Amino acid sequence: MTLEEFYQIPDVSKLVSFLQKNIHYGFLCSLDGQIYTRVNTPDSNTYENLLFNYYYLQNPEELLKSGYGLCFDQVELERIWFLKHDMIPYSFYTPFHNHSFLAFQSEDGYGLIENTFKKLNGVHYGESLEDVVKNYIALQIKGQRDKVDLYLYERINFGGNFQDYLNTVRQEENKVRKLIK
Repeated sequence: MTLEEFYQIPDVSKLVSFLQKNIHYGFLCSLDGQIYTRVNTPDSNTYENLLFNYYYLQNPEELLKSGYGLCFDQVELERIWFLKHDMIPYSFYTPFHNHSFLAFQSEDGYGLIENTFKKLNGVHYGESLEDVVKNYIALQIKGQRDKVDLYLYERINFGGNFQDYLNTVRQEENKVRKLIK
């Protein structure tokens, strides 16, 4: 699918359906151009070594072509769709599971898309941005901890590695202090 065809997806429910069918969790390795997932990699140590040393943030065209990306890649693809459809995207990162997700504001209210954290896949809606993010975080950390750090960030540079991504989103000025208590 081309980027222009991707933009033709008409609404949020069709976007989520497309993502669930066509964009899978994994990454394109800069070392050998192969796609790695936890399923097709011999062991966790190999997977993590490749991820931390050879992952790079794909641009939307690359992600549509490969069909595999981490939450970081997928959030950037979602962001451009929401911008193209005149909705406001909010990209969040939490060190808890090294996870990113996208919330959005539309004419109908607030929502949040999850495509990589399988037990929470889908769209979550709320009365406000604070409400939708608080509810999602509560579901994500349920029974595991009391609170998590949360960062709200703008689009980042494509092509950066795992550490570049973390260094960019975890800047002090991105830390959310009032949204989630």
